[in-house]
Amino acid sequence: MLYSHAKDISDKELFELISERRTMSRMLSDYGEQKSTSISTAKRLAEFLGEDIIKDKGLYCRFVIANVPRDASITEHTILLDIFQ
Repeated sequence: MLYSHAKDISDKELFELISERRTMSRMLSDYGEQKSTSISTAKRLAEFLGEDIIKDKGLYCRFVIANVPRDASITEHTILLDIFQ
């Protein structure tokens, strides 16, 4: 896959191979000022789909971690996969 640049697989298969999946056990508001890749992804999900999506616990987050911006924390590197589907 690395040598062919994933030309032989579908986008769906590629996302399955490179993505992270997390389920948040609590409501987003319960995490306060904590930082994590799941929290960053949940906030972006709310921006994309609306605030109602983050009101309940058990939110399922799928994301990839980009290598840019290099000077930012890893929590700022998350890219929500729902924007591609």
